[in-house]
Amino acid sequence: MAIKRLIPGYFLVGGFIFPLPAILLAIVTTVATSIAAHAAGKIDPSIHLRGVVLPGEQVKIAFSQSGLLLEMLANGKSAAKGEILARIDDNKARADMDKNLALMHSATSALKAAEHKRNKTARLVKENILSDIALVEANFEIEMAKSKEQAARAQLALSKIALANCVIYAPFDGTIVTQDASINEWVKPGTPIMEYAKLSQLVLSIDVPPDFIQYLSPGQKTKISINKQVVGKVQLKQVFPHIDPASGLRRIIWSVLPDNKQVLSGRYVELENWLPQP
Repeated sequence: MAIKRLIPGYFLVGGFIFPLPAILLAIVTTVATSIAAHAAGKIDPSIHLRGVVLPGEQVKIAFSQSGLLLEMLANGKSAAKGEILARIDDNKARADMDKNLALMHSATSALKAAEHKRNKTARLVKENILSDIALVEANFEIEMAKSKEQAARAQLALSKIALANCVIYAPFDGTIVTQDASINEWVKPGTPIMEYAKLSQLVLSIDVPPDFIQYLSPGQKTKISINKQVVGKVQLKQVFPHIDPASGLRRIIWSVLPDNKQVLSGRYVELENWLPQP
């Protein structure tokens, strides 16, 4: 669908004129400028050499079941892989596990009793004291007891999982960057209570014209700056193997190497141009 700019703030889309909000107007104008530059054969490299530094890995943490939040690592605190990040009240989960454990023991005892009865019945049938039908019934009771014991074991396994899910452990070495819940608050399953990020590994993702790729090599480094001041370097990590059909650009992922332990996560940076200078 063609989009044509008529006057500042208004665009023609599919035969209709629409006013655009300021933010959307800026985005459309930037894209239109980039497309026009490409069409004219005049590409301003700086358009494609800017981006926001992000953690190498960032996840939203949520419980898989509801419960009262009793413990949570403070916002901004770091944790090693396997350390406790949060915990909900596990009293009900423990009670359910104890109940299911007792049910399993009962089912196991019932199975043993059915097997003992079957052996006794088989002996009596052999001695012609009981008929063959008694042995058939005894075997049937064993099968029923086995089914009940298997069901009890499965229920016990589920209760153990529910108990284990009352605690969330750090999936990797990282830091809590945001919190969306408080102690003594009732949390719902699947609702994030925090965001956890690996700030020790930072990445920068930018989209560039396909022609830019030929000037890159594996492991290549270039400087990054904020307001013209160099704050570190980036090293080429990955070049996506496809061109985005909507923008006609290819994505590049850089590993970020800050200078002097600078805090760059969330900062808007500009890469030093690696293209051949005219």
